[in-house]
Amino acid sequence: MALLIINQGQTICLAFLLVFILAFCSSQTSCSRQLYGEDKIMLQRFEEWMAKHGRVYRDAQEKELRYKIFTSNVEFIEAFNKNKDQREYTLSINKFADRTNEELQAMRNGYNVRQHLSKEAITSNSKKISPNTFFRYENITEVPPSCDWSTSAVTPVKNQGYYCGSCWAFATVATVEGLNYVKTGNLISLSEQELIDCGTSTEVNGCRGGYADKALEYIIQHNRTLATEDGYPYKAVDNGICMADLNVSSGAITVIGYEQVPQNNESALLQAVANQPVSVYILMQKQKSS
Repeated sequence: MALLIINQGQTICLAFLLVFILAFCSSQTSCSRQLYGEDKIMLQRFEEWMAKHGRVYRDAQEKELRYKIFTSNVEFIEAFNKNKDQREYTLSINKFADRTNEELQAMRNGYNVRQHLSKEAITSNSKKISPNTFFRYENITEVPPSCDWSTSAVTPVKNQGYYCGSCWAFATVATVEGLNYVKTGNLISLSEQELIDCGTSTEVNGCRGGYADKALEYIIQHNRTLATEDGYPYKAVDNGICMADLNVSSGAITVIGYEQVPQNNESALLQAVANQPVSVYILMQKQKSS
């Protein structure tokens, strides 16, 4: 008799547990619909986007937040592209689609134009030249209707990473790579990481931001050269230790000086770009629908 009661009790408990699990699952499904909305197509796009870019979130709350941001960005992109006939470009979804504008600005805008308006250029013998009195291309009046250095003088697309404000290093390296090709015909991928680790000063702080002209000054002062990408690969972090002097790939290129293109002068920029790649700072602002 006692054994029968225990068995019945176990059966009742098991049944109750089964009902509870089913009820809990039903509640979770309802919550999921409330959190993510009824747009199954958008949710599927988000899941596919996550898989494509290897995105993994800490918990359900973060995933919900990123889904909402993703949805908002996708809606903006699609609305923007509806008026593509009025523009020369369209937008598309990329790996940053789950980030807000504020997050992207904090991650990418490492250049502060108000703190850094360089008025001088430097050469290998430290002789400074005012860009207002000297600009090597100012007498060039004939420029081509178009110029695309990416067809020959640009290495494959690189990625600075999510949390390293090293745009200044990439801009510097890309310009040096391009100019080296123009002068020698050799396209060599150079090291951004060397600039991050070694080109530190009061105005250059690795992943916390820097400036192209200060990076060029480092190259000029460091035997006028820079290591290759293979010899000093990119890590997207501040190593804290400069390995340039131990790198056998140093000496791949030679930089003897630089000049600043006159500010706010589109004609001067056109003259410069027609002759060689240049570093340009672009301020990323908030989204606009128009």
